[in-house]
Amino acid sequence: MTFYNTNKEAGATLRSSRRKAAKQENLVRDWFQANQIAATPSDVWRRVFDCKVPLTSVRRCMSDLTKQEVLRKTDLTAKGVYGKPEHFWVYAEQQDLFA
Repeated sequence: MTFYNTNKEAGATLRSSRRKAAKQENLVRDWFQANQIAATPSDVWRRVFDCKVPLTSVRRCMSDLTKQEVLRKTDLTAKGVYGKPEHFWVYAEQQDLFA
């Protein structure tokens, strides 16, 4: 879990933000593991969080999980919610399916 403390939070606020980031990361990891499908950050935002967290938080989770080798970013893209291409990610164990 990574919470990037760019706002210099401290105390209870920082602890709360770290817990939220960890929970989000766990939800994303569990969703990819359970579903074994390729998904963009926008897909995960809609399906896992019902658009109730910032899309940037979902992107952070997916990037951090990629660094941890839990997820893998593919070369495939689709148009995202803002009209720009987004890459698909897969659960790392699916690498052979989307290499």
